[in-house]
Amino acid sequence: CALESLGDYPRALRALDRTIDFNPRCSLAYETKGKILYITRALKPAFLCYEKMAELDPENYEGHYMKGEILRAHGQNKLALECLNIAMRLDPNQAAIYVPRGAVLEHFGDVDEALKGYDK
Repeated sequence: CALESLGDYPRALRALDRTIDFNPRCSLAYETKGKILYITRALKPAFLCYEKMAELDPENYEGHYMKGEILRAHGQNKLALECLNIAMRLDPNQAAIYVPRGAVLEHFGDVDEALKGYDK
């Protein structure tokens, strides 16, 4: 969304809402809306967007990864780890997954497994 890249988040969100109204199965619209909401720290609505994205496109790691990030930010480490593990399974080459996953593993005391991930 061009408006997003210009930082005009309110207009971008309105445009994305219209896109979703027109095509509620557009996972990219939910992903982009979730990204904007996450950037603006509206985490609960962002989570709902990523949840819908993961429902529509379950093989895309991004929805699961971002759900994990938001859950981790809210201290829901067990659920965060589940989401991050799904994201890692879907795209093990995404290095960004390993840092939050490692932090959650460290929280649970599994430092050795966290270090394996950090080495990737």
